[in-house]
Amino acid sequence: MKKTNIVPDYSILANVLLVAVTVIWGISFVLTKNALASVGPFWFIGIRFSIAFVFWGIIYNKRLAKIQLQDLR
Repeated sequence: MKKTNIVPDYSILANVLLVAVTVIWGISFVLTKNALASVGPFWFIGIRFSIAFVFWGIIYNKRLAKIQLQDLR
């Protein structure tokens, strides 16, 4: 009788994603170091937060449009 595996094996995917996260982290360190050589830390954080704000605003624009003033209180 053939044994079937109900649970898929995600170990290869997990290893690939782990390597991808490590590469992204390594690249971000170098980019941050180079950016801080060009601009000050407050400008860098301000630009970084502004980019994140626009990015998440695009993704969640429908949810943000539904928010009313009473929901914020």
